[in-house]
Amino acid sequence: MSNILVYSEESIISDSLIKVVNTCCGLNLSRAFVVKQSEDFFFEADGIFGKYLLLPNNREVRFVVARRKTQGTFIDAFIYEYQGEYKGNVHLNQSPKYAIEITKNELKDSGNMTDQRAAKFLEFKSLNPASECIYFVDIKTPTLKELSGNHERAFRKMATCGVQVAFSDSKTHMKQHSFSPYSSVSDFIAQGQSSRSKTNAITKQGKVIKIKTNLKKKNGINHDPNMGWLSSTLWTLFELGERDIVLTDCNLNHHLATKQFEGDNKLAKNIKILCSKGLRFYESTLGKYIQPGTLSNQYVVTNETRGEKVGTIFLEMELLKKGWQSVFSNHAGCEKTDIKLGSLSAKYPLKTYGIPDLVMLSPNKKKVLWIEGEKSSNYSSGLRQIQEDRFLEGAQWFREQFDLDSDTQIQIYLSTYGKNHNNKQYLLAHTDKKGYTSIDHNATPYKTA
Repeated sequence: MSNILVYSEESIISDSLIKVVNTCCGLNLSRAFVVKQSEDFFFEADGIFGKYLLLPNNREVRFVVARRKTQGTFIDAFIYEYQGEYKGNVHLNQSPKYAIEITKNELKDSGNMTDQRAAKFLEFKSLNPASECIYFVDIKTPTLKELSGNHERAFRKMATCGVQVAFSDSKTHMKQHSFSPYSSVSDFIAQGQSSRSKTNAITKQGKVIKIKTNLKKKNGINHDPNMGWLSSTLWTLFELGERDIVLTDCNLNHHLATKQFEGDNKLAKNIKILCSKGLRFYESTLGKYIQPGTLSNQYVVTNETRGEKVGTIFLEMELLKKGWQSVFSNHAGCEKTDIKLGSLSAKYPLKTYGIPDLVMLSPNKKKVLWIEGEKSSNYSSGLRQIQEDRFLEGAQWFREQFDLDSDTQIQIYLSTYGKNHNNKQYLLAHTDKKGYTSIDHNATPYKTA
């Protein structure tokens, strides 16, 4: 039976990530089991450190905090399989078996945002065709009514491009949901591409597909939702056999020229990939087809050795082992996560208050740690953040929202990750370059709310 290597920017003990690993690898892990049984590991040759889990059948599961080395978007989780002894560099020698993008976004969010996530798979899929791509929406499976409109169109585009969609009807597993891929361009066009606005339109004239959209925001080509919509639309059209495209921006009121495909933004990169495979753009002002840029031939996944999230993930694990409870974590774009206390939960008001990276509740429920994580080299930046009124106000909101007892203290601290921490003020914990975390239980908090 194969051993498992999980590379992810998600927290090792994220409920979402555990559901992914259970479903893809035929396991039945619980968060509590992962916390209790995990041990640190460090592999000297390539600098990997993470958490090691040995299952009762001697199957190994290794969790590594990862990031993408090259510029561009990073898919949330990769799962590799390996046989025998783990020797490092598994991620460099083979394609992952699974690539999974994870979100907790409700479907009330724009369907074009779903398109953005579909487009994240384009570069990866072009270089790793055998890997299974999954978009995991960690919410209860929506009703048919909730799935109508933009989201259904976005999910059908994913199905056409070979990306599976899954939802969550379980505390431990995800559940795949089948969407019908588009059978033809006429089927694709007939369903309509955006009920949100009239700026996105597709027509076919002879062998040419004409696309009209709005990519302008403020002073540049940076309208993210429509860039995502366009990327997934072009990918779908390519999979349906179309090759000749005329693209018009409704604000700029002209065909997009070569210069607007330059650079390294997400849309430009996806267009370069598709053009390298045979997609062509006709520029009417020039009277010829254009071939924008070239394609990189490497999608690199590497170990995270720089971000502060390494420190807060390992700190969370250490505190959980000591009986603390996780209330909130913001390790890697997890800010959609509810803030929870027992059976109660609420959306943290992200735009109103400063966002902590980790919030933990003590075993006796008399102390809450309100923690900002930083790299050691950025300690002064972290200090400025916890000194902002918004950071303290967030802790005060939490006290009022959950009606904490008057004798329960909310203590504001920093944690760091990296080289030397040098006994800095208000520093609760430090994680070194090998992933080992030391906690100063005598540290003085910056403030108590």
